[in-house]
This record gives sequence, structure tokens and C-alpha cells, in this order.
Amino acid sequence: MSPTPRRRLGAVVVFVTLVLAACGDDDPAGPGADAILGSWQVTAFIAGPTDLVNDGMGMDASLNSGGEYLFEVTNDQAGVCGDVIGQDCNSTGSYAYTATTVTIDDDDPVDAVTFAYSITGNGNLMTWTGSIGGIPVEITFQRR
Repeated sequence: MSPTPRRRLGAVVVFVTLVLAACGDDDPAGPGADAILGSWQVTAFIAGPTDLVNDGMGMDASLNSGGEYLFEVTNDQAGVCGDVIGQDCNSTGSYAYTATTVTIDDDDPVDAVTFAYSITGNGNLMTWTGSIGGIPVEITFQRR
């Protein structure tokens, strides 16, 4: 005796539910393709052996869907504002990203920098790793 259409439908629903639950959230970029978008506070900016945030630097980042960034920097220790350490500034430019990399371009192609990134903590924590001017850098962000 073959199953009734209702039982077949029930079996299909159970199967689809099990398959979707098994897929989970294994995307290394975090909870969604656009999880990088939004406002972030830098909680650590490690350049070489030094955490510039512990040294008094503050930085907020906004990444919009149009591919533009805004970095709001206080007591710059990384040279984001220019050559004078300790300045406050707003730095803008364009950026591009994939599921695993973000490229920051202050509209001077020579200065473009690409970082590997990951998003964890239900989309609330982001880490960029790479180098700036040959110095290893790791930047940790908390979603605002």
C-alpha cells in the first residue's frame, strides 16, 4: 500500500527541515553575506606587538552598502590621519569585500590595503588581519 499524498507531504516537510537544520551557519563571514555592513567600534588595534587602543587610540568605523567607509579616529596612533601622531580625524574612502576579505582604498590606489576578516559572536564581533606597510596588524571590532 502506497502512502497517501498527505503522508508524502509530511515526509517531505520533515526531510527538508532536517536538511536545513543540518546546514547550520558554517559561513566564515558570519551570519549573512552583508554582515560586514554597519557601525563598528574598534576594541583592539594591534600593530606589531602594540595594541594602539590600549595606548589611547579610539576608532569607530562605518561601512555602508554603497562601498564607502568612514573611520572616526581620536588620538591617532596608526597614521590613519596622516603623519602627525595624536591627531583626531575622519577618514573616508571606498572599500570592497568578499566573504573572506575586505579591501580599504582611501582613493589612492598605492595605499589600498586588503585584510582577511571573520565575523563571529552572532554577527557582533569582527576581526581583520593583514599588514600595513609591512607591519602585521589585527583589528578587532564590536558592532555598535
